[in-house]
Amino acid sequence: MAADTVIGDHGSVTLYGAALGKPVLLAAFGSDAVPGTAVDGLGRAAPRLDPLGDMAEQIRTAVGEHTSDRYRTIAEQAFARPGQALHQLRTALYRLMGLAEPSPGVPPRPTLPAPEEAVSSVSSWTVATTASFHDDERPTVTVRRHPAAVSDAEREDPRVFTHLACDERERDRRLVESASVLIRRSALPTTAAALRWIGETLRRCPGCRLAAVALDGGGCLVGLRDGRVVEAAVTGPAIDPGLPAAIVYTLLRAGAELDDAIVTLRIGGLRDEDVSLRLRPHVPVGPFG
Repeated sequence: MAADTVIGDHGSVTLYGAALGKPVLLAAFGSDAVPGTAVDGLGRAAPRLDPLGDMAEQIRTAVGEHTSDRYRTIAEQAFARPGQALHQLRTALYRLMGLAEPSPGVPPRPTLPAPEEAVSSVSSWTVATTASFHDDERPTVTVRRHPAAVSDAEREDPRVFTHLACDERERDRRLVESASVLIRRSALPTTAAALRWIGETLRRCPGCRLAAVALDGGGCLVGLRDGRVVEAAVTGPAIDPGLPAAIVYTLLRAGAELDDAIVTLRIGGLRDEDVSLRLRPHVPVGPFG
């Protein structure tokens, strides 16, 4: 039943193999086969094995030239129900081995979903900002961000400020230790929890100038190393806290006011959002030195 090729004589095992649709090679065939019987027909239909020839090549030829219905007529002559020969022999073999017969057939393999392309989320950015100030208008800060792993920092001039920003989950410690801004994008439920995260982050990373964290319900807090904390609120949909942090960084570099300021945030030249900034009245945890 498990054979790829049956090599036999004029006995019943060879006949069973032929009835199962297996390739058959006759290594011996006696002269006592009764003419007109199924075994006699098998002796005329099956190829002979040359014991002095290339065994592997003969087997390959038998398999290559075989068709599943080659011995169908012989099986019909030998068995009352030839189509059930495989099942009947299988049942008999499991009974002889004293084993429970598995359910007929092989269950289909579960269909697996198409593999998804592995995509790594960006966790560090090179951020370039510009600021424009007008006497009769609110300041505008334009922010352009690119993945730090693939971008070259723009050369700074009096009009462009460049910094490295990292998510707290960035695994490259060299980037984290070099970042000017650290960000937590998963929102914290309370202001107290956000302030604790800011203090711990700035103490852990002494080279960082700002730490920004999103809040439940929108907005974010941006902590400065001198202990000040800026509350940032966006008039439009919630945005990544790294964007308000980029505004605060730019205003610091430009020497502009952080308290009670409304700034137009221009995101890569694609859309504008209004961001209001105000300093918290006091800082309960002291300077983040």
